[in-house]
Amino acid sequence: ERLRFDLPSVKAQEMDMRMALNYLINQQYVDSERIGLMGFSYGALPAVRIATQNLNIKALVTLDGSHSYFRDLIFEDTILYKKKVNVPYLQLSQRKFRTDEPDNSFLTKQISGKAFYMRLNKMDHQDFSSNYLLVKSFTPDTIFEKNQLRVYFEPISKAEKRRGYDLAKDLVTTFFDASLKDGETTYDALAERIVRAKDD
Repeated sequence: ERLRFDLPSVKAQEMDMRMALNYLINQQYVDSERIGLMGFSYGALPAVRIATQNLNIKALVTLDGSHSYFRDLIFEDTILYKKKVNVPYLQLSQRKFRTDEPDNSFLTKQISGKAFYMRLNKMDHQDFSSNYLLVKSFTPDTIFEKNQLRVYFEPISKAEKRRGYDLAKDLVTTFFDASLKDGETTYDALAERIVRAKDD
């Protein structure tokens, strides 16, 4: 069915995630007590739901997640609204809208563990998808820039978007290494990387 922006759709995605998680946990090559979970876009809400309920989840990443844009769903969801995310958490978001500002109360009110947040000012929502960037890499720059959404302040070149994607990839990898491999000192490197990126 076509995706609907409602709680039943969130729960349907969660069931898919749980099926994949249960499969992984039963594989011999997987450390079932150190699972990292990542949700992109609308997949962030079901990922957060699972992280609040499953003790196997030891790290959570959201990439421009829906919980920043569909706040009403969080209040409607009693399981999510009444629970805290107490595992290490990394949230990456797209650049600011010209008009609407995403609501980020979830980050400030429901995260109780170690948390990192970064807004990537050279990336739009779809840029967090490697498939999107792969397709766009074959598009001439002039057409690419002309077709960008005009709700933003300025067009972003493919090269800048690629650098933003590479930075996001590095941040996620560093975060999971720190969270799942007992690399406590790696968190310092992650924080420093975020600070340096802000200065850039």
